Amino acid sequence: MMYVANHQSYMDVVLLSSFLPPGTRYIGKASLFKAPFLKTFLKKLKHISVEKDSSKALENMDAISNELKKGNSVFFFPEGTFSYATGLRPFKLGAFKIAAETNVPVCPIAIQGTRYVLRGNELLFSIS
Repeated sequence: MMYVANHQSYMDVVLLSSFLPPGTRYIGKASLFKAPFLKTFLKKLKHISVEKDSSKALENMDAISNELKKGNSVFFFPEGTFSYATGLRPFKLGAFKIAAETNVPVCPIAIQGTRYVLRGNELLFSIS
């Protein structure tokens, strides 16, 4: 199964982890896998790093397709990132291309409200 959701906040992954099946692999930008604390956490949970560089696109797609072929669920934020501003950003097509090529069902998820807890460019929680 492939899950896709809009991306509003750093809290989105915490929220999603509370109800997605255990072992779901999150797709994350490579820079997250370089952060000292996150790197260990992300690798231990077997999340998948993707490079935004187009020369790595095929490798990224192969790694994700292989996880799906093994029967693992995969999660994407098709917007790629989030910002302080409200509203949806344009979707990148990688998740949908992989779903079509692997014939894996896509479960859309809509996240609402997390933007108000921990927005882009903020490091501390705020309740507004």
